[in-house]
Amino acid sequence: MSNKNNTTTEEIAKLISQGDNDQLEFRHHSGGPNLLSKIISSFANASGGKLIIGVDEKGKISGCKKDSVMDTFNKAKEKLIPCPDLSIEFIELEKKSDCGHFN
Repeated sequence: MSNKNNTTTEEIAKLISQGDNDQLEFRHHSGGPNLLSKIISSFANASGGKLIIGVDEKGKISGCKKDSVMDTFNKAKEKLIPCPDLSIEFIELEKKSDCGHFN
């Protein structure tokens, strides 16, 4: 895992405005390690993708808790063998709790 992206709030807002597609998924919450590992695996088996946690399917920002997302993320990584190269960032949007951005 790395934090190499330094994605801006403007870039995340643009992604949210585009809506879900084959390479972009929004989740209100991480959904637990099993679901998160399935999402990561499906992106890895395709041509990559981005997951934004703390935004629902309609683009409404709810935020997320860093500790909870990191715990779920670490448990999900244990299920992925081999684990793909992943990056995660936490970005504050609309003065709400952070949103997790997986790339």
